[in-house]
Amino acid sequence: MFLLIAALVLIAAQLPAQQPERYAIEPLVSQLAEGYIDWTQHVLFAYGESTAPPEVTDPVQQRLHGLRNARDAAFRNMRELIGQVRLNADTQLQDAGLDRDFQEFVRVAIGSQSEDQGRYRIAVRLLLLGDFAAAALPQVEPLDPRSYDLSYFDDAPAAPTTTDSLEMSVATDSLAMTAADSLAMTAADSLAMTAADSLAMTAVADTLAVSATTDSLAMPATADSLTAPATADSFAADEVVFFVPEAPYTGLLVDVRGLGLQPNIAPRVLSAAGHVIHGAATVDRRLAADYGVAGYDDDIDHAYKSERLGGEEANPFIVRATGTAGRYSGDAIIDNFDAAQVLQADEAGDFLRQGRVTFLLGPEPAAFDATYFDSTYTDTFMLEGMEDEFEFYGEMEPSDPAE
Repeated sequence: MFLLIAALVLIAAQLPAQQPERYAIEPLVSQLAEGYIDWTQHVLFAYGESTAPPEVTDPVQQRLHGLRNARDAAFRNMRELIGQVRLNADTQLQDAGLDRDFQEFVRVAIGSQSEDQGRYRIAVRLLLLGDFAAAALPQVEPLDPRSYDLSYFDDAPAAPTTTDSLEMSVATDSLAMTAADSLAMTAADSLAMTAADSLAMTAVADTLAVSATTDSLAMPATADSLTAPATADSFAADEVVFFVPEAPYTGLLVDVRGLGLQPNIAPRVLSAAGHVIHGAATVDRRLAADYGVAGYDDDIDHAYKSERLGGEEANPFIVRATGTAGRYSGDAIIDNFDAAQVLQADEAGDFLRQGRVTFLLGPEPAAFDATYFDSTYTDTFMLEGMEDEFEFYGEMEPSDPAE
């Protein structure tokens, strides 16, 4: 028995460790140059290899010369690789027309030195934040996404985000047609009708006027009385949608898994209609330089509780992207309904201006039954604690099932 256990341990020790695939790590290769970008940390690494001159025989001098030559090779490789870094969804740094090579920002990576049979290897790093980002980020006109009229989003009409404004909206909308308006309309129409028809329509108008002033106000705007399911497909044209989160959101988590989005320095979140919901134009430039326009992660648990989205007290708004845009597929597209919700959530959370946005990379997630949620792609934990966050007012379509 002991021999069997020992044999199994020996076999297990010889098996290569299975490392999970990292979607936030982007390998870069240019001729003989080798490196990668860690988009989670916003860092570009380049490697260099070399040997000591053959005339140097002292072991200490060999090491010093070998590492110095490897460092010089790494700096040369960094100069080649840096051009492949995507500035935005359509442009790489080598095509951006910048008049500098950013070599002054390159540093030797700590703990990256190695030696193997006379060959020395070293890595250098370039932080894609700070002074580099301040110089590389495109100059764009600041944009406040809160200035959007939500009526731009056809399938998500504008709506207030507070309880007080909700009640005011219900009262105002229901009194939009007064008795005088109804009678005026009736008078104009009755000119083309008989006296009997005109009297009949007047009676109907009076009934509508009374209903508009009393019946519509009898229905209080409370969460208990608003029971329509939170699906975009169920909205009737005359329904008003109110998004009232229980607590302010601390950030935005954009699920782009399976869509092939390629990270870049200045990514954007676009609505299906082409409006910029988030990007370099919406973030304070100083914050964008210090922390990045947005973050990237390929671990959903780590992304959800990241410092960018609020840490242990994180309450990010989660939205599933529907596609990508740009030459390098660097921008995420969300549908208009989700875009309107993000803008309303930002009213209280103010997370877009601060760059508290993360793109979740990775393979396409498992599909869930559409009866659980409007999105066909989601994660189990995303469904937790999200009930009763959407409130609705308005009559359902006749074809919809009665509650």
